[in-house]
Amino acid sequence: MKPTLLKLTAILLILAGVFTSCKETPDTPFIEDDTTIKCGIIKINDEEYLKMCTSPKQVSINSSTTLKLILENHTKEEMFWGQPYRLEHYNGSDWIPIKLNVNFELIGYILKPLEIAEQQFFLSDMNSQTLGKYRVIKNVNLGAQVYVIYAEFEIIKNQ
Repeated sequence: MKPTLLKLTAILLILAGVFTSCKETPDTPFIEDDTTIKCGIIKINDEEYLKMCTSPKQVSINSSTTLKLILENHTKEEMFWGQPYRLEHYNGSDWIPIKLNVNFELIGYILKPLEIAEQQFFLSDMNSQTLGKYRVIKNVNLGAQVYVIYAEFEIIKNQ
């Protein structure tokens, strides 16, 4: 193997290990916006934070809508993130994991300090859709620390 290919393979194996060995932290504190659907925010210190929101906040049931995750890095460090995400449905008392019909490429992205990035995902990736609140869950890295961040959206009746 060529040295560069060997280095790339080692990096990908390390990243795969990071994504599969993350320890879940308690639920991300939420910040309210203009609706009852919440954006996730992780306070790093008194001045710095990471934020994730979904757009739109509400979608019609059985739609093929594309949703956007909006990631914001309000810190002085680079944030590392990838394509993988998880979805959960709120049943009134607990968050229930949703099976997804999607394969993720393990590509790492860097979000520089004070920048914003977007990632798209499709409701059609869900096995089935029911009315109610959902949340998207992502693992992100800031320095050596792995954070778990959440953002909500809602599936409503067709309008």
